Amino acid sequence: MRADRLLQLLLMLQTYERATAGQLANRLGVSTRTVQRDLETLSLAGVPIYPNRGHGGGWSLLPGYRTSLTGMTPAEASTVFIGSTAHVLADLGFDLAGNRAQSKLMAALPAQVRHDADYARQRVFVDHPAWRAENVETPAWLDICRQAVWEQHQINIRYAGREGTTLLDPLGLVAKGRAWYLVARRNDGEMRSYRISRINDVEVTDQEFDRPRDFDLQAYWTEATRRFRANLPSYIVTLDLKNALVERLPYAPPLSVTAVKPGWSRVEADFEVPSDATAFVLAAAGDAIVISPSELRTHIRQAAVRVTRQHRP
Repeated sequence: MRADRLLQLLLMLQTYERATAGQLANRLGVSTRTVQRDLETLSLAGVPIYPNRGHGGGWSLLPGYRTSLTGMTPAEASTVFIGSTAHVLADLGFDLAGNRAQSKLMAALPAQVRHDADYARQRVFVDHPAWRAENVETPAWLDICRQAVWEQHQINIRYAGREGTTLLDPLGLVAKGRAWYLVARRNDGEMRSYRISRINDVEVTDQEFDRPRDFDLQAYWTEATRRFRANLPSYIVTLDLKNALVERLPYAPPLSVTAVKPGWSRVEADFEVPSDATAFVLAAAGDAIVISPSELRTHIRQAAVRVTRQHRP
């Protein structure tokens, strides 16, 4: 494991001009202390690594240094061909380039690695879009936003539900399922995420901006997602469910599942709001029984009475 991590660390230093121990640790999923020990190991092995002191410091490789340890294992090559996200490349206009890149990579691989990668590609295909067409967004302003991100030009946007325009430094694009988000910095220095399908207009200005040297798009999105989930409403419900319904629970998987009798399970789940829990139980038509909270049982009875009255002969 440590040999793999050292190789990853070395390749990351080749990719990035400069990186702090904290940034490297975040990408590798280890502690800062572990990264510092690994950097010392690489230095003792003769790899020309040096620290940059002062503000904006970090670790760098000697300019021009490159390692030849970039060979791919069969498993690594398989992940490239199986894991490519077709709709993301298509939305960005990179679908043809992606196909050409895969062809070139396949041709450059050693024979055994190429065989294993093609073997996996012919047996696993990931189809990301949902079945229902309404879950697919057409990001009208994606091309313009991508241009601004690439060229580091400020943009003015009109966002749904807000008056006037907002001046932004566009820093990155994130594909969440079939939805696209623009990550940008406002004039006050605050980072924000904007759903591109909710942008009504975009104007690219001639003003360039300086991208923050320490900004990491993946790290920002991971933390923003954590904060978003932490602030979601919560409505914990305990139900007795027929087993076939357990997998149809909305949102995240259930908090707990315990067998109570043949074909039935007691489930604790978070529905976020009471109305969603009510709708789920009514739709189950007797295959879901509310154990708690008692207020939900009252909601179910009241809703059932209204439905019965509305559907009398």
